[in-house]
Amino acid sequence: PGADRCAYLDDACAVDDGLRRRVEGMLAAEGEAGNFLQCPPPPPGATSEWPLTEHPGSQIGAYKLLEQIGEGGFGVVFMAEQERPVRRRVALKVIKPGMDTRQVIARFEAERQALALLDHPNISRVLDAGATESGRPYFVMELVRGVPLTDFCDKNRLTVGERLELFNTVCHAVQHAHQKGIIHRDVKPTNVLVTLHDGAPVAKLIDFGVAKATGQRLTEKTLFTGFAQMVGTPLYMSPEQAEMSGLDIDTRSDIYSLGVMLYELLTGTTPFDQERLRTAGCDEVRRIIREEEPDRPSARISTLALAATTISANRRTDAIRLSQSFRGELDWIVMKALEKDRNRRYETADAFAADIQRYLNDEPVQACPATAWYRLRKFARRNKAVFVTGSVVAVALLVAIGSLISGVLVLAASNATVRQEQFQTREALDREKGTSYSRSIALAERRMSAGNVGGAEELLDECPPELRGWEWNFLKRQRYGNAAPLEHSDTVVRVTFSPNGREIASGCLDGTVRIWDSQTGQNLHTLRCKSPLVRALAYSPDGQLLAAGYNDGVICVWTASTGELFATLRGHEQTVWQVAFSPDGRTLASGGQDRSVRIWNIERKQDGNADPLIRILADQPAHVTGVGFSSDGGRVLAACRDGTVKTWDVSTGEEASSFRRRLPYVDNACFSPDGRQLAWSCQDGFIKVWNLAAQREVFAVQSNTHFGRSVAFSPNGRLIALAGFDGTVRLLDASTGRETLTIYAHPSLVSGVAFSPDGHRLASASYDKTIRIWDATPLGGDPLAAHCVTLTEHKQQVYGVAFSPSGRWLASASWDGTVKVWEFADVGASQLEPEPKASLSSSLPREPGGITLRYTLRGHSDNVIAVAFSPDKQTLASASWDNTVKLWDLDSPPGDSLSERRTIPCRDRIYSIGFSPDGRLLAIGQRDGIDLYDPNSGNKVYPFKKTLTPAPAVTFSPDSRRLISAGATDPSTKIWDVAGEEPMAEIRHDSNPNSAVAISPDGRFIATPGPDQTVKLWDAETRAELRTLRGHVGYIWRVAFSPDGRYLASGSWDSTIKVWDLKAPELAEPVTLRGHAGFIRSLAFSPDGRRLASASGYAGHGEIKVWDAALWNGPSQER
Repeated sequence: PGADRCAYLDDACAVDDGLRRRVEGMLAAEGEAGNFLQCPPPPPGATSEWPLTEHPGSQIGAYKLLEQIGEGGFGVVFMAEQERPVRRRVALKVIKPGMDTRQVIARFEAERQALALLDHPNISRVLDAGATESGRPYFVMELVRGVPLTDFCDKNRLTVGERLELFNTVCHAVQHAHQKGIIHRDVKPTNVLVTLHDGAPVAKLIDFGVAKATGQRLTEKTLFTGFAQMVGTPLYMSPEQAEMSGLDIDTRSDIYSLGVMLYELLTGTTPFDQERLRTAGCDEVRRIIREEEPDRPSARISTLALAATTISANRRTDAIRLSQSFRGELDWIVMKALEKDRNRRYETADAFAADIQRYLNDEPVQACPATAWYRLRKFARRNKAVFVTGSVVAVALLVAIGSLISGVLVLAASNATVRQEQFQTREALDREKGTSYSRSIALAERRMSAGNVGGAEELLDECPPELRGWEWNFLKRQRYGNAAPLEHSDTVVRVTFSPNGREIASGCLDGTVRIWDSQTGQNLHTLRCKSPLVRALAYSPDGQLLAAGYNDGVICVWTASTGELFATLRGHEQTVWQVAFSPDGRTLASGGQDRSVRIWNIERKQDGNADPLIRILADQPAHVTGVGFSSDGGRVLAACRDGTVKTWDVSTGEEASSFRRRLPYVDNACFSPDGRQLAWSCQDGFIKVWNLAAQREVFAVQSNTHFGRSVAFSPNGRLIALAGFDGTVRLLDASTGRETLTIYAHPSLVSGVAFSPDGHRLASASYDKTIRIWDATPLGGDPLAAHCVTLTEHKQQVYGVAFSPSGRWLASASWDGTVKVWEFADVGASQLEPEPKASLSSSLPREPGGITLRYTLRGHSDNVIAVAFSPDKQTLASASWDNTVKLWDLDSPPGDSLSERRTIPCRDRIYSIGFSPDGRLLAIGQRDGIDLYDPNSGNKVYPFKKTLTPAPAVTFSPDSRRLISAGATDPSTKIWDVAGEEPMAEIRHDSNPNSAVAISPDGRFIATPGPDQTVKLWDAETRAELRTLRGHVGYIWRVAFSPDGRYLASGSWDSTIKVWDLKAPELAEPVTLRGHAGFIRSLAFSPDGRRLASASGYAGHGEIKVWDAALWNGPSQER
C-alpha cells in the first residue's frame, strides 16, 4: 500500500534525498511498464506473424498463383502457372512477410543456389528466380505432384524389394548432390516426393533449405547457424549433427539420415520412438541420438504387436516372414548406415545403394565381414542343385576326416576374416581418396568454365598423381584452349578416327563423308554417295578402307587414302545402324533396321561379278543397333534394340550364344574393343553396361536428363563417352558408371563421339554442323615453347612487367614482395644500353629462350604492383602497397641486387607509376589522385591531381605535356596538363569501370577497356570513338600499343591476350594467345616490337610469358 511504502522509504533512505528520488523514479517506471516483464522471451530467431500478402490469384512476375501447397519455417510454397514465354504449372517458393531477415534471406538464397547447381532426374530443378514487388526473394521449381516416400510405399503396398529399388534412386540423387559439393542435412521422407511417370514411380528430392556447401559458397550473404542450434529434423538427425561439437558435418551425415529413412521404409517406424523424442527435452533428445543404439529392423518388427500386422500387410507379407527377411543382410545394411561413428558408415551414398543392389541381386553384401559360411550360404541360394550334390560329397568327406577339416576351416575362416577387414579398410581409404578427387575435378571444371583458370590449376595440382586420368589431363590443357571446330555444310551425325589417329572421318545428314587431317583440320577428301543420311562409319584395322552405312540400307566402302569408291554393298532393306570390320580387315559386318546381320567379304575390290555377301543372319527379334567382332575375329556379335545379344561363329554362321535382358528405349549400342562388354545408350537418359561373358549388368546409371545419341568406349575399355541430347559429352568410368567429367561441347545436340586410337583425344559431332576435338594428351612440356618463354621464378602473382629502353632488360613486379630483372641474350651492348657493373652473365644459367634472371630486388615490405624504366636507361622504379616507390640504380656495384638510389614515400596506397618520355617526370597513381615527382631529386613537382577513385594506370603523351589516367570504378579516362590541377578533358565509358589506358606512339590514339568485354579506340584530340574491338569473354585489365602503333594487345580476366592488327578490317579476328593460368595483370611490348611480355599467376604461383611477334605478324590464329 502507498502509506506503508512511504513509511518504509522514510526509514530506509533516511536523510539521503538523492537515493529517495532514484527509488521513487524506478517505482514509477515499474508501474508504467505494465506486465510485459511477466511474459517469457521469444525464442532466438523468432519473428512476428505477418499476414500473407500473396494468395491464389495473385501475380508474381510471370507467374499466377493457383493454390498454396506447402509452408515451412520461413517460406510458403504455391502451385503457380507460368504465363510467358511458355505456359506450364510450376512450384513457387517465396519468403513469408516479416521473415525477410538477413539470416532467413541468406538461407533462402543458399537453397536456391544449391538447387541451381544440381541437375539430376531425382532432384527438383530450379527454373527461375526473382523478387516480389515488396522485395522478398522467390524462386521457381518444377512442380512435383507427389506424396512423401513412406506414404507412397504404404498406399501402393510396395514389397520390400520394390521399396529398396525406389530407395536406391534417392541414394543416387543424394550422391549427385554430394558430388556437386552440397550436403542436404535434412533428408527425410517428407522431403522425398514420389510421382508417377508413365506408370513408374519416380522419387524427387526436395527442400535444400538447410543445405551446406563443402567446396564453395552458396551465397554471398552471411549464412550463420546460431551457436548451440541444431540443424535438421531430430528423428532423422545424425549423432554429429546432434552433438554440435567442433567436428564439421560432412556427407556421411546424409548417409545416416538415409539409413533412418530406410529403417522407416522397412519397419514402418523410425529407429527412435517419435513420441518419446517429441516429449523429451532438447538435451535428452541429443543424448538419445548420440548414445542409444536402436533395435535392428528384424527385432523392431517383433516388438510392434498388432501394428506389425498392418505394417507387414502393406508390404504384402506377414509379420513373421517380414522379420525373417530382415535378419542378416538387411539388418547389417541398415545398422551400418546408422553407425554412431561416421567412419564406420558407408563412405558414399552410391556405396550404400550398391550394397542394397547386391542384396537384391542375391550377391554378398559388404556391410558385414564376408565369412566363409556367409559366402557358402549365398552360393547355395544361387545354385541349389549344385549345392545339394556338393553337400552329399562334403558330408562323406567330413565323416572321414572331420577333425582335420574342422581345424583347417576354422583357421581359414579366421585368416579370411583378417584379410577381409584389411581389404575393407584399404577399400574405404581408396573410396574416400577417389571421392575427394572427383570433387576436385568437378570444382576445377566449374572454375575453369567461369574463367578462374588459376583456381582450377590449384585444385588440379593438389590431385594425387596416381588418380590423374583423362579428365585431369583434359582440364590441365584447357588453359591453352581447344582446337578450332571442323566446319561442315550440313548436320554431322557420325565421326570416327583412323587407326593411326592422323585422320578423322565424318558423316553428314546430306550423305557426304569427309576425311580430315586431325592435326591441321584440313579437309582431305569429300566422298559422296547417292544415298542420304550417314548412319554408320568405320575404318578397317589397317586404315586402308572406310565404310559408311546409310539410311536407305546401302553400304559404301572407299579407299581412304584416295577417296576412290571400293565397293557398294546392297542388301539391307532399311537403315544400316552400324558397321564393323573384323580384326584382319577381310570381313565387314553390318546390322540394320530390317532385323538382320549381314557379313560381307571385302578382301578384294568389287568387280561386278562375285557376290560379296557371305551370309545373312536374319529374323532377329528387333532392330540390330550394334555389331562387332570378338578379339580373335572368330565370332560376330550383335545387339538388338529389345535387349537381345547374340554371337555367331563367323565361319559357319551357327549361333554360339544368346541371351536377353529387358531393355526399353534403346537408342544406341557399342561393344568394347575386346568384345567383352556392351554399352547401351537409352532414351530415358540411362546408360547400361553389360558383361557379356557373365551375361549380367555391370551398372545402370542415369547420366543425363535427356537421352544419349551415341556411346563409345576408349581403346583400353576404361572410359565411356556419351553424346548428349543437351550438347554435352560426358565421360564415365566403364567399371562403375561414375561420371568423371562433363564437357559442354556444342550449342546443339551431340550426335556422335569417338576416341582416338591412343585414347588421348575425343571427337564429337553435332547438329551445329561441326566436329570438335577434345585433347587430353598428357603435357610433356610447355606446348607454347616454340614461340613463347615462360618464367616462373616469382612465388606469387606477377602484377607488372616493363622492358628497358633498349629491350635488353625485362623487369617484373610481384605480390611476393620482390622485383626481378631478366636479361635477353640476343640484345647486347651494341644497342647503347650499358651493362651494369654487377654483370653475372658468365656465372648464371640462362633460362629457356636465352633469358637470364640477373637480379632479385628486395626492400619493399608489401606487394609490389608496378615497375618502369627511365628513358635515360639509368633507373628502374618499383611501386608497392607499402606506400613507397623505390628507384634502383642500374649502374650499381657488383652483387645479386641493384643498389637503391632513393625511396619516395607516398601519402596513400599506390596503384600505378610511369616515366614521362623526356625522363623529367615520374607519375604515381594513388588511391585518391596522382602525384608528379622529379626522379632526380625525389621532390614533388606540379599540383596534386585529385581523383574520385584510385588511378590504376597512368601514361604520358609522346611530347610529355599531357598525362592520361584510368579511372578504376570511375568510368572515365582523364586527360591532364602536367602543370594543371584539374583534368582538361575526359572520355566517358558508359558506366563501365576502367582499369587501363594506353596511348599510341604517335599520340593520335587512346585505347581503353569498354563495356561488355570490349576494347575502345579513341581519337586523342577530339576524344571521338573510332573503333570497338570485340572478342574477350572476361573483363579487360590491360592494353598496350606496339612500338610502331600497328598492333594493340589486350589482356583479360578470361586469361587470354588478344593482339589486334589496327590496319586490318574492323571485323578481322585478332590473334589469341592462350596459356596463362590466371588473370592478365600487365602487358609490355619490347622497344623493337619483337616480343610481348605478359604477367599473370595465382596464389603461390607467379608467371611471366614472353611471346614471339611471329605469332601475330603472320595470319590470325589461336595459339
